[in-house]
Amino acid sequence: CPFAEFDAAMARATGGSCQPCDPSDDGSITRSAVRCLTGETGVVLIVIDQFEELFTLTDEPIRRAFLRNLVTAVNDPHGRIRVLLTIRADFYDRPLMYPEFAGLFTENIVNVIPLTPAGIEAASVEPARMVGVGFAPDLLAEVVSDMADQPGALPLFQYVLTELFDERDGSTMALDAYLRIGGLTGSLSRRADAVYESLEAADRETARAVFVRLVKPTEDRYTRRPVPVLELESIAEGDAVSNVLTRFGGERLLIFDRDSRTGAATVEVAHEALLSGWGRLAAWLEDARVDIAELDGLLVSAAEWEATGRDPGYLLAGARLNDYESWQESTPIALPPDAVAYLDESIRARREAETAESERLARETKVTRRAHVRLWGMLAALVTLVAVVTFVVLTSIANRPPSVAFLYAGEDFGGWNSQMHAGLDRASQEYGLDVAIKTSSEFGVPYELESLVESKPDLVINGMASVMAVEAEEIEQEHPEIRFVHPDIGQFLGPEEIDGNPHISFPVFPVHEASFLVGVAAARSTKTGIVGFIGAIDIPLIRTFEGGFTAGVEYVASETGTEIEVMVDYLTPSPWFDNGAFSIPSLAFQAASEMHASDADVIYTAAGSSGFGSLLAARMSTEASGVHRWHIGVDQDEYLKYEAMGSQPLGPVEASDLLPYILTSMEKKIGVSVYDAVSDYHNGDFASGIRVYGLAEDAVGYSTSGGHIDDLIPELEKLKGLIVAGEIDVPLYPPGYEPPAFGEVG
Repeated sequence: CPFAEFDAAMARATGGSCQPCDPSDDGSITRSAVRCLTGETGVVLIVIDQFEELFTLTDEPIRRAFLRNLVTAVNDPHGRIRVLLTIRADFYDRPLMYPEFAGLFTENIVNVIPLTPAGIEAASVEPARMVGVGFAPDLLAEVVSDMADQPGALPLFQYVLTELFDERDGSTMALDAYLRIGGLTGSLSRRADAVYESLEAADRETARAVFVRLVKPTEDRYTRRPVPVLELESIAEGDAVSNVLTRFGGERLLIFDRDSRTGAATVEVAHEALLSGWGRLAAWLEDARVDIAELDGLLVSAAEWEATGRDPGYLLAGARLNDYESWQESTPIALPPDAVAYLDESIRARREAETAESERLARETKVTRRAHVRLWGMLAALVTLVAVVTFVVLTSIANRPPSVAFLYAGEDFGGWNSQMHAGLDRASQEYGLDVAIKTSSEFGVPYELESLVESKPDLVINGMASVMAVEAEEIEQEHPEIRFVHPDIGQFLGPEEIDGNPHISFPVFPVHEASFLVGVAAARSTKTGIVGFIGAIDIPLIRTFEGGFTAGVEYVASETGTEIEVMVDYLTPSPWFDNGAFSIPSLAFQAASEMHASDADVIYTAAGSSGFGSLLAARMSTEASGVHRWHIGVDQDEYLKYEAMGSQPLGPVEASDLLPYILTSMEKKIGVSVYDAVSDYHNGDFASGIRVYGLAEDAVGYSTSGGHIDDLIPELEKLKGLIVAGEIDVPLYPPGYEPPAFGEVG
């Protein structure tokens, strides 16, 4: 059993009478061990906090063994083990990748929503009351006021209560102490700043380097990660690292542990709230964002190299090695020994390859010289031939087609990225273009984009502009000689931003027109007379999906003289959650399940990858109720997406198991705009500003994969023609919605 901590806890709980797990069980908790732990009648509660760290800080074999342990424990026929785990909402999809565990996980989810004012008061007062301590009334009012409408403030709340308890006057916690420690957001930052300011100047630089190494970048934020203490010692000479760890550890801002596999001492940030609550650290992380992302990628590659027994095939090479070598010379981050060893070995392998190539060229040169002696008599003919070839080459260079660069996040089963790539491939093959392609994570966008523009391409397709719009804009304004294409972000910009960039094209897609057509399909397919719409965040862009869908449903209701109810829900009521609602399937799963419980049998979900939760809810609700539920996808043909994924496990099901529940999808064919932009530029017709791609350009529409709406195609095609001809005017927004003046689409 690879979990020494669990064995030790089991031994303590039973007075040493239980034996550790049998290693032959491949890490599974045996039923005899469960019975030994719980006795004949007892029940044990296992609480696992920060469950997401199982997916960020452990290797796959350990992760699978741990999940098998939990499944075995919970499924014990005597029912003596209970497990309570907490996981961040943005990691909801990770457990779904393990089918045996996913079944337990999805059936027992409790979503923890932000505290209400009454909840904040109870969480403040009740624990204090239990140990004989009270809140001054004005302090309680201030705490409740500061916590209201502050998503993600719970860790800071916990920390400030601890500080208040330490600063109490007798049995009372008072407002002046709360103000003195800096309130909700200032307490943690105040303590961290105090420790930092007490350090010597050299140790302050060391502290910055240490904290930058104690984070791991995810899609839209940082998480903490434990790092071996020995790895940090490469940051500075002497006692500087030790001084920093001792001072911050003494103030409970860093915590220390040991790696369960190697026994090596580790250190990590004590409070994840410190990553956002300490202003100084947040600034450090912002300044080092590119360096952190580069180091994380390098460490991942180095770990793969080590895991394969240092297989030379896993070494860096080519442009990737050149980029890391240049970055190593410029970054202020001290690289850990394993990363340095990996880079050094990659450079050594390149040097050996270059030496071998030089020796080969030398041999070829010797042979060539001998051949020259024999061919001297043909010199005159060769001179004539060279002149002809030179003329052809120069003519070819003069008429060289424009070079194109493409930055995107990588292939995604026919989704946004794959569609852009397909449009670019079509244009490049048709015109014989010289194309440079780079993939990037969110954090690497500024670095990769800067690298692309330095190569001086004529045209850049920036498929990551919506992720890093500010950094992208700064780079693009520095290069007015380059033409840029920003697919599908023009709706987020104001006129001054669009008109002020005459070298940028902004393709936009009137999705309300295509949403009208899938609304018609939903209304024709419902058996209960109730359909649903789920949006990610309540902003004008997503409201256009709702507006078209609702209009399509109402069209059918009017034509047939029936009443069809449209249920509407938004995963977050405002943009405060940033883009998180587009990537948290649990939110859509809950919303769709509630709609199905109210008899909605067709749901259109405009929520990015969160839509998987809605699709999963359609399958599970169908199985539970016996009434078939339908899911309508968004942006791409979701039927083809899940069909291509085949038997890939997605939570409790395989991808192909979801196909019978996909009625259709509202397609946004973004590749059409990429092809047009490249084609137009090649022909000297590059057009800046907003360019609309709708039904008339066949750039938005509905999918027919799966054959579930084959009988509706004649009607949908007729309606499509009427919309293009202007005989049907599809409203941009749903009835009663008043959008802000800035950022409208259409």
